[in-house]
Amino acid sequence: MKRVITLLLIVLAFGQISAQCISLLNCSANTQNLCDYTNNHDGLWRESYWFDPINNLHDLSETSVDLGLTALKTCPNAVLNLRYLLYLDLDANGTWETVVKSWEPPAPGTVNFDNWNNPDFEGGEVRTFDERPVPIEQKYQFAIQLTSAGDSLSASLRWNNTLNPSTFVIPELPYGTHKIKWIAEDDLGNNQVCEVPFAIKDCKKPTIVCINGISVNIMPTQEITLWASDFLQYGEDNATPGSGLEYGIRKCGTGTGFPIEPDGSPLASVTFNCSELGTQCVELWIRDASDNADYCETYAVIQDGLGNCGGGGGNEAPTVVCINGLSANILPNGMLTLWASDLLQYVEDDQTPINDLVFSLRRLGSGTGFPVDANGQPIPSLTFDCDELGLQLMELWVKDLDGATSYCETYAIILDNLNHCSNSGSNAPTIVCINGLSVNIMPTGMITVWASDFLQYVEDDNTPASEIQISMRLSGTGTGFPLDANNLPVQSLSFDCDQLGVQSIELWAMDQDGNADYCATYMIVEDNLQNCSNSGSAPPTVTCLNGLSANLLPPGTLTLWATDFLVYMDDDNTPYNDIQLSLRLAGTGTGFPLDSMGNAIPSLIFDCEHLDSQYVELWVKDLDGNTAYCQTLALILDNLDFCPGQVILGIDPKDLAAQTSIIAPQPNPTSAGARIQLQLPQSGLVRVELADLSGKILWQNEVELASGQQLLDIPAESMSQTGVYVWRVMTGNKTGTGRLIRI
Repeated sequence: MKRVITLLLIVLAFGQISAQCISLLNCSANTQNLCDYTNNHDGLWRESYWFDPINNLHDLSETSVDLGLTALKTCPNAVLNLRYLLYLDLDANGTWETVVKSWEPPAPGTVNFDNWNNPDFEGGEVRTFDERPVPIEQKYQFAIQLTSAGDSLSASLRWNNTLNPSTFVIPELPYGTHKIKWIAEDDLGNNQVCEVPFAIKDCKKPTIVCINGISVNIMPTQEITLWASDFLQYGEDNATPGSGLEYGIRKCGTGTGFPIEPDGSPLASVTFNCSELGTQCVELWIRDASDNADYCETYAVIQDGLGNCGGGGGNEAPTVVCINGLSANILPNGMLTLWASDLLQYVEDDQTPINDLVFSLRRLGSGTGFPVDANGQPIPSLTFDCDELGLQLMELWVKDLDGATSYCETYAIILDNLNHCSNSGSNAPTIVCINGLSVNIMPTGMITVWASDFLQYVEDDNTPASEIQISMRLSGTGTGFPLDANNLPVQSLSFDCDQLGVQSIELWAMDQDGNADYCATYMIVEDNLQNCSNSGSAPPTVTCLNGLSANLLPPGTLTLWATDFLVYMDDDNTPYNDIQLSLRLAGTGTGFPLDSMGNAIPSLIFDCEHLDSQYVELWVKDLDGNTAYCQTLALILDNLDFCPGQVILGIDPKDLAAQTSIIAPQPNPTSAGARIQLQLPQSGLVRVELADLSGKILWQNEVELASGQQLLDIPAESMSQTGVYVWRVMTGNKTGTGRLIRI
């Protein structure tokens, strides 16, 4: 009996030692949450039997899944091995129905669907997951990659193929909650198991691009309703198709997160009334099927061109919304014709079908009421020539069957990039840009925009529009039609966190004969959701109103407060009321603005010396000392004549010939040069200067001008790079000054 007990103790002791022969070094039973930020792969998990109920597609979204385990052997001479069982939920019902064995993987490019309940996980329905157009020996197959180092052995979940079985790639698995069961065993009969659940979901916010502002007139009801679609340039997502994306809209600063109605549906429209005339900031939101959301900011200029806010009645006038400006090049014949449809964003009427609405155009200020020609017919187009290069303001009118009319104001920048106004040139296509857009950096720290995002329209005298090649580049990075390293048109540009702000773009078109032309536009790269922020305490988020205009008050001064420019601010730690606000004129300092006592500067005072455009920095600071700012514009006016003899911004309705007026340069911003208009009561010497923000004179000109209306050109070559410049005009005892932006 004593020998039996001794033998039993030896066996138990040996068994206890053997149980410790395998140690799992990185086993965790916690669910691993894996985020997908990549675009859906067209060649994987795409068959009629695969179905994604979230996105309503027969195409499963997938992402790279890099899973592994390391085991350590602690018993000498033991031979260690690792294998796995992969449990997949491929029908998105919350349970695993498909199991993959690493030691007996399914055939290349397939899984054995619904083999969960079969003995030893055999059988099942053979379903294809690899639909790439490659030979069968190059199709992906589930595999395990083993790597040894001393007494440790590491295993990784991988794909390989039968052509190169020693070459492994990280597998791409569909969204859902899955599990991998690692089995570690040795030749002494010891084994240990590690089960790791993992969940794959879409974490990438959709991409949304706003049209950069629209203008619209108040209706006779003294209201105007604008829809999310009115501001949308385009939206896209890595997983959710376009038909599954939702759009919402709100006035800036009136809420957070995706805008919804009380019933949870997207808030699809905003309504403005007579108390909201002027520039109104709008947030345009997008949400995908996985509830990821993002937004861009834009604006609407609410006008009352027909005096509906002053009372009255009559027929319901149509609603017309203009594209907020475009740029186009003079053609080889020295002319350019723009049509009403080129400037139209959308139009609607309560009774008249859209096809029965009548459109007409005129140059701003050249008449009143619905524009007609000498025969009483609408004017569907305007033609510009070489004498009209630069900014041209226009009115787009619409009339319904009842005779009710409405209009919106917009503009065109007439360009001559190929010098058609100085020589005959070649028959290049006509290309018209959308005049700018704004877009947010994605969580990857990048944003890609496409040539089609900036295209208003293109046409050619011989080449069909579908065969005209479109390309793009950053302004100033090359000449001629842009080509990539493969001599193909450049279809897209990518921007990162180092390129926030205004980026100037050239959009090119080339016909079948090799004739090319381009238009200049821009985009504003924003980071409203702080995707460019590093780890740690994040700086506040601040969004400025897109400019305001205000008149001097008696006795000729105007105080503007930080809150006048604020649209929205937020911080991850600091309560809203504890965020400090401060103001300064742009270019007059760095860092958070403080007065002589070290306090924030909540307001700025403007007087007769500040007439014209004043660029303002609005700064915010949280309790951790993190700061951020946005730049905006204040247009200081003197319509009540508190500043006699000073610069007049625009044409004085009084007797302009009796006084000196200096009108701010146009266009502003400019991608080329600019032109200043003067009204001189008598002939005299006029001096014009251009300086940088430090005051250094970069260009100057002095000329003797006769009395009357005159023009002064600021040449493009005087502004060697994009940025903010200061212009100054001096004549007699009158001086005009302001800022000029080169984009």
